[in-house]
Amino acid sequence: MVAPAKTPPDVMKTLTETVMKVLRDPDPAKKLADVGAEPGSLSGGGFGAYLHAEADKWGKLIKDAGVVIQ
Repeated sequence: MVAPAKTPPDVMKTLTETVMKVLRDPDPAKKLADVGAEPGSLSGGGFGAYLHAEADKWGKLIKDAGVVIQ
């Protein structure tokens, strides 16, 4: 899950706690696994760093492969 950059810390804390609670329930966790999703526990800066690293990695791959959108 992501939220706008300026989401207040107390709101982010509530969202994180709620999502983690839901993911501890076997049914939602199984449904996510069934569609190939892998729930993680990165939050805040760690998740932002992960997203930037993924964008850099896949962006380079796309550029190197010469992929273009038409």
